Amino acid sequence: MGSLKTLAEILPGCRSEVPPGRAVLEVRDVHLRFGGIRALQGVSFDVRRGELFAIIGPNGAGKSSMFNCLSSVYRPQDGSIEFLGHELTRKTPAEVARTGIARMFQNFDASTLRVCVSGGAALPVEVMRNFERAFGCSILEGYGLSETSPVASFNHPERERKPGSIGTPIDGVEMKAVDEDGREVPPGEVGEIAIRGHNVMKGYWRRPEATAEAIRRGWFHTGDLGRIDEDGYFFIVDRKKDMVIRGGYNVYPREIEEVLYEHPAVREAAVIGVPHPELGEEVAAAVALVAGADVEEREIVDFVKGQLAAYKYPRLVWFVDELPKGPTGKILRREVTAPDHVAAAS
Repeated sequence: MGSLKTLAEILPGCRSEVPPGRAVLEVRDVHLRFGGIRALQGVSFDVRRGELFAIIGPNGAGKSSMFNCLSSVYRPQDGSIEFLGHELTRKTPAEVARTGIARMFQNFDASTLRVCVSGGAALPVEVMRNFERAFGCSILEGYGLSETSPVASFNHPERERKPGSIGTPIDGVEMKAVDEDGREVPPGEVGEIAIRGHNVMKGYWRRPEATAEAIRRGWFHTGDLGRIDEDGYFFIVDRKKDMVIRGGYNVYPREIEEVLYEHPAVREAAVIGVPHPELGEEVAAAVALVAGADVEEREIVDFVKGQLAAYKYPRLVWFVDELPKGPTGKILRREVTAPDHVAAAS
């Protein structure tokens, strides 16, 4: 085997502002990711004899054009792995948690299910709660990017879990929230998440300028906005590029989407800003409804209005059959556009 500094893998970059960047990882990065993932090193999941360990998510090679929910069942008693290959085409984590998990486990006794791990896209807190009520076990959410091999933080099983949080940095990794000048912001304030550690990529393939923009003074700047609480737990607020500025106020789409997902008729949602002649931007939401739902746009507006500050709730809502998604099932806000009649209303 070559040096751990040897170039090992080139993956699509996650930072939306540098398409079509490819993140170059070292052998060391990949070695730490596979064979248990660094996030779980030093953490005992205590997989007991006779139990199944299921991995649910898009395939690890990044080649999936659908959200496979490729189920790998590990049997610790003999070390065997069975690939079940259930397919749930183009499902986001939220959709899987709402509609897909029960079907995946219909041929198994899930009564002893003890812990689940979520990553790849933000998991709405309401979806997490519904899943945990249905299955009686906890979901541990983590965070990372292709550029970080990919895990950077995790809600560790042996520590306090905070719903809505991406947890704390994994072993050997540092994270902080910084302002536009790279200065660390105090706990509770929103800043861009920056990461430093063994897991960070070497750079973007043949994109030196993009690499210099992303990695500054040894820290990888993710493009994700977040805050840190007094216990050191990180919370993703939104993508920096997705923030809506309405009349001088910062509006974070994810906060609004969390409320939208609480409505029983909402299957998935994406909040964007649309041009407004006086405010600069107006808050708008594209919503896909659950099958058979009978609801009007005004009801959705009023539902959110009752739970958020006046400048945050979407004045404009329209229904869609599906929202645009990337190869791993993430909703692509940047490809959501308001229909003409909605844009004209702003």
